[in-house]
Amino acid sequence: MQFSERDSELYAEFSLPGDTARESAYTLSGWPVRYAEHPTGRYHTLQAGDITALSADDRLRLSRAAAEILSEYLSGAGCVLVCGLGSERLTADRLGPETCCRLTIPDSLPGGRRFYSFSPGTEAATGIPTDTLVGMTAECVRADRILAVDALCARSAASLTSVLQFTDTGLTPGSGASRTTSAGDFTKYSRREACPPEISTRTMPCPVVTAGVPTAIRTTLPDGGNTKYLVTAGNIDRAVDCWSSVLASAILRVMLRA
Repeated sequence: MQFSERDSELYAEFSLPGDTARESAYTLSGWPVRYAEHPTGRYHTLQAGDITALSADDRLRLSRAAAEILSEYLSGAGCVLVCGLGSERLTADRLGPETCCRLTIPDSLPGGRRFYSFSPGTEAATGIPTDTLVGMTAECVRADRILAVDALCARSAASLTSVLQFTDTGLTPGSGASRTTSAGDFTKYSRREACPPEISTRTMPCPVVTAGVPTAIRTTLPDGGNTKYLVTAGNIDRAVDCWSSVLASAILRVMLRA
């Protein structure tokens, strides 16, 4: 499993104790958006509610709103590498691979721009750290922006499959499934090879933008002691299908703009 620790509560993955944030809220095409600026970067959280209950027209409006936000993060990018993180064999973790499967790469883009789609799988399946595969691929295609799409681990059940978050702070694949370090603990690593598999602007060959939907939540079950379990929504298959379609549509909208 490869759930990222980031969630829908404007969580700054690499922030330190004492960091302050500037937050605001607004609407975009009728959809509520929460925005925050942390010392580590920006966060946009697009709130959609139960996406499986939305009509086709509503999901189209949602993809347009997502494209408006995403265009801010991809502004000026001539070559974008879209990385679908996660395992396609696990429904709650296949948001990234499913989004990439729905992308059709055009023969040409306005302004000579280029973009590529890549699903690196999980380290458990390949034996190669995910950050290594992403970094090497970005260098190979000479990307000047990485867009990482991943399933997130929610803080609250209310945000489960109901929001889409964009940020330029980066992420640590797999940290949500088994996280043993706090955000501040990243400062103790002095060598790159000793770091967790971080995918961010400071570890990749180009700036990183991430897009994610919380598809699971860590919780303790009644009479389960202190053991924490990852649980997800009963309609997670349908929710992932809807969100991957919305995200793929938003990405194509941004890349095809003149």
